[in-house]
Amino acid sequence: MEGTRRKLSSGQRTFLRVIVLLAAAATLALPVALASKRPAKVFAMLAFAFIFHNIMTGALSRPLYRIFKAKSVQLYHRVSGALGFTLGVLHMLYLLTGVDVYAYNKAWIIGPVALVLLAVTMTAALARKKLCKVWRTIHQLNYLIFAGLLVKAFIIGSNLQAYRGLRIVFASYGVMAGLALAYRVYRR
Repeated sequence: MEGTRRKLSSGQRTFLRVIVLLAAAATLALPVALASKRPAKVFAMLAFAFIFHNIMTGALSRPLYRIFKAKSVQLYHRVSGALGFTLGVLHMLYLLTGVDVYAYNKAWIIGPVALVLLAVTMTAALARKKLCKVWRTIHQLNYLIFAGLLVKAFIIGSNLQAYRGLRIVFASYGVMAGLALAYRVYRR
C-alpha cells in the first residue's frame, strides 16, 4: 500500500541511532580539529556546525522521528539553534575586541545580518502559537541564513582558504543541507 512504512525493529533503530550520532559528532569534531586554536575561529566553526545540525534536524524531522523520540529531535533542534546563535555571537564579540582581526572583506557583513535574522527566526519559533501560520514562513529563513553563512565561509574563512579538506567538508555540508531541503519540499 502506497504511503505506508514498515516499522523499524529495535536493532535497526539502534543501528541507525549509532550512525546518526556518529555523523553528528563528526560534523562537530572535523571543523574544530582542522581549525586553528584561535577562539574566534573555533567559535565560528562550532556555530556553523550547530546551525548545520539545526537545518538537518528541521528538514529531516519526520525520518528522524522514526529513529528517535519526536520530543528528543525537537529538543535537539532547539538546542542546536540556540548553540549556533550563541557561538555566532561569541565569534562576533571576540572579533570586535580586535584580538583576532582578519583582513577586511565586505563579506563580513553576512555574519551580523545572519545573527539578526537568526534572532528573528528564533523569536518567531518561540512565539509560534501567537504567530499561527506565519511563524513557519519566517522560520524558513534559516535555510537562507545557512546558505549565506556558507558563502561567507568560502569567501573569507581563513581556515577554508588554508585547508582543502575543510573546503570539502563545508561543501559537503552545503550539499547535505540542499538535499535535506529538497527532501522536505518533496515530502510536503
